[in-house]
Amino acid sequence: MRIGYALPLVKGTKEPLEQAELLGAIGYDYVELPLAGFDLTGPEGTEAAKRCVASTAIPTSVLQSFMPASIRVTGPDVNEAQVKAYLGRAAEVCHAAGAQVAVFGAAWSRNVPDGWSRNVAHEQLVKAFTWTADAFKGCGAVVGIEPQNLKEANIIRFIDEAVGYAKEVNRPEIKVAIDFYHLVEEETPLTEISRFGEWICHAQTADTGRNHPGSGSYDYGSFAEQLRIVGHDEMVSVEVMKTLSPELMRISLGYLRQIWPAVVSGEAHGHWLDARIVGSTPFGGVRWVVDADRNDYFSPEIERGSVPVALEQVGKHPTKKRLFRYRAVFTSGDYPLLYGATRSQQL
Repeated sequence: MRIGYALPLVKGTKEPLEQAELLGAIGYDYVELPLAGFDLTGPEGTEAAKRCVASTAIPTSVLQSFMPASIRVTGPDVNEAQVKAYLGRAAEVCHAAGAQVAVFGAAWSRNVPDGWSRNVAHEQLVKAFTWTADAFKGCGAVVGIEPQNLKEANIIRFIDEAVGYAKEVNRPEIKVAIDFYHLVEEETPLTEISRFGEWICHAQTADTGRNHPGSGSYDYGSFAEQLRIVGHDEMVSVEVMKTLSPELMRISLGYLRQIWPAVVSGEAHGHWLDARIVGSTPFGGVRWVVDADRNDYFSPEIERGSVPVALEQVGKHPTKKRLFRYRAVFTSGDYPLLYGATRSQQL
């Protein structure tokens, strides 16, 4: 299981890059960035967003805060041309990131206005999710409709409700994303996860009061078991919608790694490099820190020390001249790696 961290809604491109670098140093496998934090009103802002997501220190595997509050998909003020244009740019950003998932929560855009027909709102949401499927076709990411709790949302509050919309749209680009926090707030039985497992593309998590994982009383054992039952072993993200200190980021990762350990297997051969295991890649392989001088951050279950790894340099970092991209070669297959500084030696 890859473990990521969802940044709260921040504007611009500077802070996401800085935070992603910090998260990578701590040991997170990927970052979730908020789409609504980018200026996607025109080509200039869209290109800046694409450059940002393509150059984060760890992969931007997920994007969330799907659209800004200024764009409505229910009510009398829906502007079809505006929505479709935004969705097209959002899909471009997801494609540039190489993202696997975009989480469509954004209750501020989905909520039914006072006095508006809920039946009409339902039809509008089906249209909006269909437009989303059109925009995201071929971009590489699926969109997860996220049920959100009553404190934030007055429609799409439960897993079965989100699945109902996904079924109605009936497109491979539209799935369902779940957030442990919203499930607990709505007192949703966790068995709903396995009931609708085939629709779930992503999971986010927090703890009591939407604080960091491990700080409260959430039943992580049952949550993890439900994800295991449905075979969800791709990604789970910390999402607390506020800025955590680096120490709490580390504590959160350590707690989740006790539940979902990093799994390492395979036999290395060929050219070796001093490296250390820190997690998994976006592609299901092993992620390593390949600069042997960086030894501060590890998943707690991994023994510290140099690990011989067969690596092949396959490219350079687009902006950081000293960093290179590697591929690990195991007898069981090849695994892409993140960027790292080279300290290789021939056996």
